[in-house]
Amino acid sequence: MKFDPISFLACPICHASLRKKGTILRCSGCNRTLEIQNGIVLNHSNFSKDLQLSMKKWNELYKNEFLNKEYKKKSEEYETFYLKDTIDQLNEARDLKGVRYLEIGCGEFFLGQAIAHRCECIIGIDVSEEALKIAQHMLDKKHIHNYLLIQGDILHMPIKNNCIDVIYGGGVIEHFKDTGTCLKELYRVLDSEGVSFNTVPYLNLGSLSYRQVWGNIPNVPILKQIAEFVHIKLLGAKHMKFGYEMSFLGSTLLSLHEQAGFTKVYVDRFRVKLLFEFLPNSFKSVFKYLARNSKLFWPMVKVVGVKKNNTQLSNSSSVLFATFSMWKGNVRTPINGNIEPMRDFFVPKVKKLVIIDQPHPGSDGVMPKIEMYSHNNLKSKSYSSSWYIYFLKPFLEMSNTNATQMLFKIRDFLSVIDWSFQDKIKFDYFIGLESINALAGIFLRKIGRVDTVIYYVFDYSPNRFQNKLFNRENSSQLCCGVT
Repeated sequence: MKFDPISFLACPICHASLRKKGTILRCSGCNRTLEIQNGIVLNHSNFSKDLQLSMKKWNELYKNEFLNKEYKKKSEEYETFYLKDTIDQLNEARDLKGVRYLEIGCGEFFLGQAIAHRCECIIGIDVSEEALKIAQHMLDKKHIHNYLLIQGDILHMPIKNNCIDVIYGGGVIEHFKDTGTCLKELYRVLDSEGVSFNTVPYLNLGSLSYRQVWGNIPNVPILKQIAEFVHIKLLGAKHMKFGYEMSFLGSTLLSLHEQAGFTKVYVDRFRVKLLFEFLPNSFKSVFKYLARNSKLFWPMVKVVGVKKNNTQLSNSSSVLFATFSMWKGNVRTPINGNIEPMRDFFVPKVKKLVIIDQPHPGSDGVMPKIEMYSHNNLKSKSYSSSWYIYFLKPFLEMSNTNATQMLFKIRDFLSVIDWSFQDKIKFDYFIGLESINALAGIFLRKIGRVDTVIYYVFDYSPNRFQNKLFNRENSSQLCCGVT
């Protein structure tokens, strides 16, 4: 099967699908654009000023590297000292055969080039366009074609949800002050059972001593603030050769990955040849021994996490289902959004099912109703809406006729958000019947309240209404691109 790089791309902000016209990729949801230039996908639109300054610095370095052909020497050094050890450890975490591989902060993409023949495809993302030009030059010279290169921000990657099998970051995530947000983005693009493999500076005696020469920031309270003050405020960050770089305790890395949703997380020494070029020869053998044999001097650790399998229900799963029904005489009528079949299917299979039943216009009531099932039993039917839902009540009652009503759509969206915050837990699955509920679910996933959003439609008709806002052609396109 021919590799189609565009099939992996999505909007970096809303994650909707992209339409290609010439060299322009346009988001079907928010209309944001990306550009394909000389085979590299460029995304300039959401970079901060700090990142733009950093990009300028790295672009200058890589441009000189290309002109002076220094990348050839760097490639040889990487192959001599790091390549085999890195591939071996990646294979221990996940067999690379046939995988969809993503490398964050890929630079010249030396590792991707070496494993391309084993992978279904290799994708490299970096902020530096000049680094990617080097990568492209080397890939093409080696007749490697199953690649995609993206110039972009790792916090907002223009990559679809759930489409990557293995992510590798060689000394990347420690450069983000908000490491947790970075990990959540990695989790988003990974497929179920996908593996995230990152190498990170370890917080120990080594990072508190010799790594201070290039301005490492220990990621623990007080020490972090002191180091930032000294290296950035007092010394002006001139000696920080790797930019803003943190070191982490193993327990912190475990916690950050678990908070992002990863399971089977482990931290261990990253086994590679140690050079210690900055030390006198008389000290090198001692430091190499300590770095190999004592946690107190490990330079780098690998942290590996697996994205849990969201494709299978279990008796520990939680499901939130937002739907509608017509109510007459305080009784739910058979005119409803498949409530009984969905309830009967999920209740025996999951730990918790919550049904948000939004009365259809023309019902005997206008306020949402809740059914909560836990361990095969109905636990609660009560629901006290927040003030902003009750604020709508008199206006809903005034327009309560059996027809599509804008106020009822607003009520539906707000009631889903409202219940999610009242319930407290993070749901494994959100099922939204009709596009307005699915959009509410997409918002909940964006803020970390649900893992997987399912857009459910059983009577699709794209041009049912005269008002284009209500028609499913536009709203469904957005929902299908993001859910």
